[in-house]
Amino acid sequence: MRNIFAALLLLASAPLTRQKMIEDVVRFSRAEEIEHAAIAAVIDALAEHATDEEKKTLQQLRVRALAHETGDLWAAEVDRAFDDAALAKLREFYASPAADRLTAMQTSLLQDHMRERLSKEPTARQRDRHLAMRTMADMRTLATALEARATETNEYPDVADMESLRKLVEPTYVRHMPEKDAWGHPFVYVGTPDHQQYRIISAGADGTFEQRAMPMPPSADAKVQVRLTDRYEDDLIFENGQFVQVPRDIVERERD
Repeated sequence: MRNIFAALLLLASAPLTRQKMIEDVVRFSRAEEIEHAAIAAVIDALAEHATDEEKKTLQQLRVRALAHETGDLWAAEVDRAFDDAALAKLREFYASPAADRLTAMQTSLLQDHMRERLSKEPTARQRDRHLAMRTMADMRTLATALEARATETNEYPDVADMESLRKLVEPTYVRHMPEKDAWGHPFVYVGTPDHQQYRIISAGADGTFEQRAMPMPPSADAKVQVRLTDRYEDDLIFENGQFVQVPRDIVERERD
């Protein structure tokens, strides 16, 4: 038994092979998942204005495209692009919580951009939906910077304005911190005095903040109540790692 235990310890301490590092980078970066998300977004955008017959064809294309696995292709590209030292650093980054949030943001942004570029001339509501999606992406970008900073400082900022917040996260955790939503209204950041919780708020399409959005976030132990709204004029609220007030149709679209 002692010999088996010693062998297991030796195996655990053995350096990673290049092939294993490549596999980890491809898996942790979720490259294939992001690729599939972009394909699905393109097909969904085209289907919005298609005939019933065209929708059937697009659905068949979607099934074929998403069934195609490209992990080996990504692995080959990573193998060609990075030497061992760079590969080890890349694997270390993609194994971090910040990278996980980054890939989630990339997936969401790519989907939003594909839909926006392929949509026909939008109605006022469709324009607000696109602006809400862009705003949500920027709020996630800011939250990713806050989470990356928190991994080093073990706290979230308690600051009174966006300029003070910008000085804490830019450029170390984000190159350019989003300060306004897609409608051009400044974000509001709210942090708790104990530095353990935060809230990011967009005033929505009407530029008017709701009173219930402004108080400090509740205790971390409190059950989170997510409010789905049917109005783009309502505030968008991101709290402690997730949206707690968000347009219903965007949530349903992301689920699909």
